Parts: sequence; C-alpha cells; structure tokens
Amino acid sequence: MNSSARHMLNLYQISHYIELHAISISVSSMIHDVPMHAYLCITARARLVFPDARPLILDVYSQNPFSQQGDRTSIRCLASGNPTPEVTWLLDDQPLRERSHISVGSFIGKTGDVISYVNISKVTLLEGGDYTCVATNRLGRAENVSRLNVYGKEKNNDYM
Repeated sequence: MNSSARHMLNLYQISHYIELHAISISVSSMIHDVPMHAYLCITARARLVFPDARPLILDVYSQNPFSQQGDRTSIRCLASGNPTPEVTWLLDDQPLRERSHISVGSFIGKTGDVISYVNISKVTLLEGGDYTCVATNRLGRAENVSRLNVYGKEKNNDYM
C-alpha cells in the first residue's frame, strides 16, 4: 500500500486563546494494483487557553495633541489582559464626564484587545489637560496618560 499524507493547519489568535481550524489529512492508496484515490478529511477544533494576565496598555494615540478651540479630536487607548479589562478615562485625575460634545466608548477588537476612545466633537479650553486611560481587571490596573493642549480664542459656546 502506497500512501502519502498532507496536513494543513490554520491558526487564528482570538482574544487570549488560539483557535485551530481546518486540520486536513489526505491519503491516496493503491489496492489490488488498481489505482484508487480515497480522501480522508478530518476537521478538528481546539482551544489553547492562556493563563490570567494583569492589564497592559498596548498603545495610546491622540489624533491631534494640539487642538484649536472648535476642532474635532479623539484619543484612543488599546488595552489587553485576561480576563478582559474594563477601561475608564480620567481628565486631570478626575472621572471624565460625558457631555453633548464628548463621547466615550469601548469595544473588543479582532485580536481580543479592548479599544477605548474619547471623541470630542467641538474642543473647548475645558477639554485641555491630561487624559488617563485606566485598564482594570481582578488582577490589577494599568494606566497611561496622553496630553491634549487647546489653544486659540475662547468662543461663546451655548452647550457649556
């Protein structure tokens, strides 16, 4: 019996584990001197679980660290950990308040990391300062600071 085997393996990293997809084995053989191709396909799925990990800030990005009043800007924070950390924001060491022109949110990205953001649709002098991204899970806390400098004449804003 003559046989050959071929193996395929696709790995995908999702969150804090790796999924294995489409493990295939092909076998061709000769039976009674008559060529016969038999294909055996085995598909399996496995999950490798990584141990718990303290939060880690992977990246903090400010779209425009020097903004003029009236500009639109955003600050983004990328955090990881296991279990998935919760991300909160501080402005000058005080909890950041959402207002009509400030939105804060978070979502889980393709790699399982938390992507959190602060969007400011109309920058005022009040938004200038140190923005701290705080990632917390049951194992600990990580934080990183990004500065937003606001310049220009103060405008009359009805929403303040």
